[in-house]
Amino acid sequence: MPLRTLGALALATTLGLSACSGDDPEPTFAPSPSASATSAVASPSAPSDGEPTRPALARQFSATGADALVTYFWQLADYAQATGDVRPLKKVSAAECAPCTSGRKAISAVYDDGGQIEGGETTVNILETKRVRLREGPAFQVLARVKNQAQRIDLPGDSKDGEFPSSTIRATFVVINENGVPIISYWNAQ
Repeated sequence: MPLRTLGALALATTLGLSACSGDDPEPTFAPSPSASATSAVASPSAPSDGEPTRPALARQFSATGADALVTYFWQLADYAQATGDVRPLKKVSAAECAPCTSGRKAISAVYDDGGQIEGGETTVNILETKRVRLREGPAFQVLARVKNQAQRIDLPGDSKDGEFPSSTIRATFVVINENGVPIISYWNAQ
């Protein structure tokens, strides 16, 4: 599903984000009785003075912790787009999260080619979070509305530049507990 929401992550597939392709394995969920709606949480854009700090709540493996992690993930995405530094995004993403890896590679490609990314800051509203059970163990499924501002990807010369209008998507994230640390294991856009 081509989307543009994660800005430079959009470059993963010809300047359009493919958060979930037919080749990406989707997690299998077992039913869970502990679904809960959460309040809307907005994500401010990444601070211009440095890397966003992971909130203490985003270190907790709970429904509210999963919400905070998803919001923090997008703050890091904004930071990565503005600076080209994808290392913080890698720290909050599972190695097997194909959309996460593709996004980081796309951002790196822009900056490695001498380009830059302007705009694209996101606002995240958490719509629902529920505890689920994967084959590997417990997890949280977070449904969020992600809205981004208009964005320009500027590469040397002008044949590869991309301009994208603001847009809004609904995305589903899966948060797992890896060695005591909550991370994003998968996400897709609907």
